[in-house]
Amino acid sequence: MEEQLEEKYELAFVIKDESLADLKNAVEKNGGRIVEERETQKIRLAYNVKKQGYGYLGALFVSIPKDRVEKLMGELNLCENVLRYVLTRFDERKITEREEELKQKSGRSEERRPPRVPKRTTEPVLTNEALEKKIEEILK
Repeated sequence: MEEQLEEKYELAFVIKDESLADLKNAVEKNGGRIVEERETQKIRLAYNVKKQGYGYLGALFVSIPKDRVEKLMGELNLCENVLRYVLTRFDERKITEREEELKQKSGRSEERRPPRVPKRTTEPVLTNEALEKKIEEILK
């Protein structure tokens, strides 16, 4: 029997309540395993989703066989607790490469000179009397 290749995915979601049981069951039912779980936070939604004004935002990092991903997405679509979700492939190499690029760029920024601050032009300050004279001249 051929060994199924597992890939890592990030499952970001907004759910109705704090319970992750539905999500965890769907992942495990489809032969996946949860690698890491991020803390959920209660957020106010920009607009109502399925008549909900608030939701819990979180993320799960899962490892699941490639051929089971579509079935997992189908189950998440049917899950009443899930308001929205996005499932993306998680490539650690790309993330580490990007972090190294950012470190290199931040190292170069120290060599740069500080940004130019525009010079302020100071206009003579008018006293109340001078201001009243100018208003009278304009109104005449």
